[in-house]
Amino acid sequence: MNTRTLLVAALAVSASLSVSQNRFFMSSDLMSYDLTMTKYASLIDAQNEVNALDSYTLTDPATNDRRDLGTYFVHDVATFDDDQAIFLTAWYYTTDPNNGAYSGWGNPNNTNTGFVQMYDDNASTVTSRNANWDVLNEGVADGSVFSMSASGAGATNADEFARLWHGAVGGAGSLTRGTFHSWDFFYQATGLTANWDPTHGLYTAFDEATTVEGAIGGIFENTGTDSQYHGFYRFGGSLVIDSWAASQSSLNGDFASSAYGAVPEPATMTVLGLAALAGLRKRSRK
Repeated sequence: MNTRTLLVAALAVSASLSVSQNRFFMSSDLMSYDLTMTKYASLIDAQNEVNALDSYTLTDPATNDRRDLGTYFVHDVATFDDDQAIFLTAWYYTTDPNNGAYSGWGNPNNTNTGFVQMYDDNASTVTSRNANWDVLNEGVADGSVFSMSASGAGATNADEFARLWHGAVGGAGSLTRGTFHSWDFFYQATGLTANWDPTHGLYTAFDEATTVEGAIGGIFENTGTDSQYHGFYRFGGSLVIDSWAASQSSLNGDFASSAYGAVPEPATMTVLGLAALAGLRKRSRK
């Protein structure tokens, strides 16, 4: 194949992928979050960040100031349960399977303090979602970077089991029920090993990231069983690579690995094609 033919082929692949560039899936429990919140009396006050009633920060080491986060977002990849869109505190790993494999027994994340859960399951609250390989070096160990963003509104306790920390320590889960009037999620993982997956038509990676960064945020209305916690909570948290469950040797055989897949954007494919072209030119000089 000559130089001109190779370049045209790379651009043709890029153009053919542009229609489906948002096809992706992302699943990982290897991250944790902090959480800060401000309470307001009304939704409009929370939206405008005025007339704050109280504020809360999860900083006490005794209550595990960073919490494990579990996520599962997917779009247009049917074999990966296409509709699900989930982020939630990873409370379910247990130190003793005799108490139930996913009972959360002995897990410090399985408390009400700092809890967050937008458990959608059918993507009905999603208003936007997108993912891409920011850096794609096919077959290169730890050589790729994956990012994902999503936002939504209307996740309720009745339909999606929506919950958010009420600012107090501990307590029953019924205290934290309510509705997410808005939610946002951003995630980026570096140090992934991506390869072409012909079955799903995506570049996929199934190893753990070397670094993770991102954020969650939104506005939650508490409608739980104790009226003293009712109100509108504007919350935010940063994501880092960390996991209590992953650090427990007793859970290694039961710990869910991360999985990523996306169709690259056309610009990424063009860069890949040009990189291949550059490699061809170098080889031809030898």
